[in-house]
Amino acid sequence: MSVSRIPIRLVIDGIGKAEGEIVRIRSPRTADAILRNLPIEGMAALWQ
Repeated sequence: MSVSRIPIRLVIDGIGKAEGEIVRIRSPRTADAILRNLPIEGMAALWQ
């Protein structure tokens, strides 16, 4: 894993899974904003 490419995995119960990468070199501000708001590990709650 490099600092400029961060692998991510999204799992949504009842829908499925997706894997990808966040590439910081292309859009560092956007990548940092996304990474700050993602749960690093564990469950996320859906608020309605």
